[in-house]
Amino acid sequence: MCNQSVRTLGKVTQSAIEDDSPELHSVLLLDSLGQRYGCLPSEVLSTATTFDVYVLDVTLSYEEKIRKKMERKHGRTPDRHFEETNLDDLAERVKKFKEKKNGSENR
Repeated sequence: MCNQSVRTLGKVTQSAIEDDSPELHSVLLLDSLGQRYGCLPSEVLSTATTFDVYVLDVTLSYEEKIRKKMERKHGRTPDRHFEETNLDDLAERVKKFKEKKNGSENR
């Protein structure tokens, strides 16, 4: 059965969302914690502590720092997703490289 001690965060609907509202920040925090750790927002709400929020904040800040560093270095945001054909091509190139390397070592 569901947890009966549900906390109310306020009414947030698509038409009522303001960019900098406390309600929006609360919902985004619950969503981020849930996505990262594979929990439902209600589970996060009932079990998460301020330490969990701290870890998420530090992690997201660090990831953003690394993303910006890579963007400055390469002039663009690195792709997080690869096309399946690109992965197949990369895997084939690695396989050929390893075969070539192993062949030259056996001589």
